[in-house]
Amino acid sequence: MEPVLQFNGYRVEKIVYEKNVEVQEENDIDVEVATGLNQENDIDVEVATGLNQEKDKGKVRITIKTFEKNRKRKLELSVIGAFTFLNIDNDKKREILSVNGTAILYPYVRAITSVVTSQDTDPAIILPTVNTLNFLDNEVSNSDE
Repeated sequence: MEPVLQFNGYRVEKIVYEKNVEVQEENDIDVEVATGLNQENDIDVEVATGLNQEKDKGKVRITIKTFEKNRKRKLELSVIGAFTFLNIDNDKKREILSVNGTAILYPYVRAITSVVTSQDTDPAIILPTVNTLNFLDNEVSNSDE
């Protein structure tokens, strides 16, 4: 079977790591609700997708905001992945990009998070694995990216 989505690489759009943060932002969500982990941390994950006008290329943006209460540190990370479609109907492209594009890009987001936070004396922040099908219902779509 021939692949329908080609990964062309990623770029870090934003990265902010702060220590001694006292106040949690209101838009963070509790990890227990999102991933079933402990309540010591908050993680907010947003996935946005977009197709160009020709609908032969797409982008996936994953934005992570995490707040670790007990260590008073915060990380904001936004990564954009570029993709090209190969032999797939236009009506399936948005779903393929949302599910498969997110599944391809998310491990890079996890690795960047771990590497950046491991350079501190505190233990690294390890993002949980996720089922990318869950993002399909909640994604933000953008055309002409």
